[in-house]
Order: sequence, then structure tokens, then C-alpha cells
Amino acid sequence: MNPDVTTQLKRITGILAELEDEVAERDTQLADVTRTRDRLRQESWKHAKQVRVLEERLADYPELKRQNEHFRAQTDEFERRLQRILSYTRSLAGEIRS
Repeated sequence: MNPDVTTQLKRITGILAELEDEVAERDTQLADVTRTRDRLRQESWKHAKQVRVLEERLADYPELKRQNEHFRAQTDEFERRLQRILSYTRSLAGEIRS
């Protein structure tokens, strides 16, 4: 075979080997990028779900706050009435002892 052709074939073979190595490296990089993208996508979905839940809870907050204030007012009223009953009971106990 012609030495020039042999040299060219060896050079082409060397270039092909380099290209194979480069393609393998790119495949590895692509796999890494794909895994990272998939992980980030999962995290994004998770965060989006958390945001939706927080938005729902935020929407419920005014009603819950109103109910809490109502129950607090009721509790305060019950406590005030119980204190009055306790006062009456003490007065009656004092009258009975006298």
C-alpha cells in the first residue's frame, strides 16, 4: 500500500479513536446533566406543591383568625362569669357560716 495512504489511514484511525473518546465523555456529561435536570425538576415540583399548600393555608388564615378571636372572647366571657359565680359562692358560704 502507498505509504501516504497508510499514513493518512493511521491518522484517520487516530482521529476516530479521539472522537470515540470525546463522544464517550460527552455521553457521560449528558447523563450527569440529565440526572441533575431530573433532580431539579423533582425539587421544583416539590416546592411548587409546598407553595400551593401554603397558599391554601394562607387563604384559610383570616377565617381561622376570626374563629380564634370569637373563641377567645367566649373563653374570656366564661372566665368572667365563673369568677362571678365563685364570688357568689364565697359570699353564700360566708352567709351560711355566719
